[in-house]
Amino acid sequence: LTIVKAAPQITRTSEALEFDGPKSIVVIGAAEHNLRHISVEIPKNKLTVVTGVSGSGKSSLVFDTIFAEGQRRFIESLSAYARQFLGMLEKPKVDFISGLSPSISIDQKSVGRNPRSTVGTITEIYDFLRLLYARVGEPHCPQCGLKIEPQTAQQMVDRILQIEEGKRIMILAPIVRGRKGEYRKEFRDLMKQGFVRARVDGDLIDIEEGLSLDRYVEHTIEVVMDRLKVSKTQRDRISEAVEASLNMAEGVVTVAVGEENLTLSEQFACVDCGIGLPEMEPRIFSWNTPQGACPHCTGLGVMREFDPDLFIEDPNLTLREGAVRTDKWQLRRKMFSDVAEYYGFTVDTKWKDLTDAQKHIVMFGSGDRKFEQVWTSDNPDNEVQWEGTFRRPFEGFVSRAKRMYRQTKSDYRRRQLEKLMSAMPCPVCKGKRLRPVSQAVTFGGKSITDLDSMSIKQLRQFFESVKIEPRL
Repeated sequence: LTIVKAAPQITRTSEALEFDGPKSIVVIGAAEHNLRHISVEIPKNKLTVVTGVSGSGKSSLVFDTIFAEGQRRFIESLSAYARQFLGMLEKPKVDFISGLSPSISIDQKSVGRNPRSTVGTITEIYDFLRLLYARVGEPHCPQCGLKIEPQTAQQMVDRILQIEEGKRIMILAPIVRGRKGEYRKEFRDLMKQGFVRARVDGDLIDIEEGLSLDRYVEHTIEVVMDRLKVSKTQRDRISEAVEASLNMAEGVVTVAVGEENLTLSEQFACVDCGIGLPEMEPRIFSWNTPQGACPHCTGLGVMREFDPDLFIEDPNLTLREGAVRTDKWQLRRKMFSDVAEYYGFTVDTKWKDLTDAQKHIVMFGSGDRKFEQVWTSDNPDNEVQWEGTFRRPFEGFVSRAKRMYRQTKSDYRRRQLEKLMSAMPCPVCKGKRLRPVSQAVTFGGKSITDLDSMSIKQLRQFFESVKIEPRL
């Protein structure tokens, strides 16, 4: 009888399985560059900061000694085939180094002062957000806020018939929207199909044999489907042009009404407001592209505008004493006294005692309200003396500065006026840089500009809590 005794079961903890390597990096006799045989011991698994005055050898120790030797040893461990592409590195001037691992160096880098750059664009996180919104974002009307649903061809015809009776329109098929290329083949195919006109980059041209565009410039090509005057009797003709445009331009129709364009889409268009959204793609969420940037501030979010606060020298002074930065001639004019009297103040009223409405009149003018202006010759030595009166609105100091800045050809005068300017949020995009249609697209109830203003911690909390509804 043989009795076999089972071996005891051995349980290994995760701590026992870990490799118990060197606890520190030991450097002896480092003499690279301006180092004078320095010996240090740097503990592993801890954050170590090397500090010192300029020229003390911080970079020589960290980059040119420790990192260089770690990289050299890693390359030596590779095969001969791999080393021929990487090349060999020289051994740094050091007597002994132990405890090294394959090293990574993150160079010091000064980020350019580009006003269009943000943390999101530099780290490329914003690129993923643009892709996310282009794929799963929910478009809403930027005017009424309703969720935008696909629009039928008959709804588009009804929207066109809402345009003023007798107005001349063009129905266009946008076959190319903001793309580079010569498009010779496209123009040749259009000629074969019988089309004779197209609007290219906003200009109406005839389609001719051999027509091509600059291949390195972004172009928009819209084929003219029909030109007519709006009338209910033209419903069938409009319907035919809309159907043809939808088939040619992948469900998009552009209606040119004078200088304005109305975009209608089978995918995204508001039935109530008639506002159509462009194709949902990442570039409409970028302020660095014409398709996404706010047209008023070109994607900067701010504009240099005259700041009324910079016009005020001292709120404790009166207008006569110089509370507002302006020429005294303006205040001496009878017209200004009439304006002050009409709105219930005088030139001897302290600025701080004026109401907000009165301050607005002084800065931005009286609107359509006109006052009598008297012009006389102030110099008695002139051979010709003259005097006259007329009526016009009071311009206001800020409005006058805007006009002078726009009209002056003097660089000195411009520099003086620019002292009264400051960076103000764009009145169209409210400082958010994107077009209103781009800001109206939401994901999880938030627009992409809402996410762009969040911190990394807030962004993580948002994505951990958001739920994506499955699409059929």
